[in-house]
Amino acid sequence: MFKALDTNGDGRISLEEFLAGSRGEATASAPESRQHLETRFRQLDGDGDGALTPGELIGAGRGSAHAKH
Repeated sequence: MFKALDTNGDGRISLEEFLAGSRGEATASAPESRQHLETRFRQLDGDGDGALTPGELIGAGRGSAHAKH
């Protein structure tokens, strides 16, 4: 999944790459959907540098798995 979103191959997912990868959602172009996706991106961006790393995505996955239990 990470490599599919990292379209420029720099090892990081920018907000634009994240949004582009989310276009498959039926309402991704709606302003409220974009706002939701931007909010989710900021939540995933643990160090606040404006890009997602594999570690941030793995950490987010672990956090959501723990939240379900």
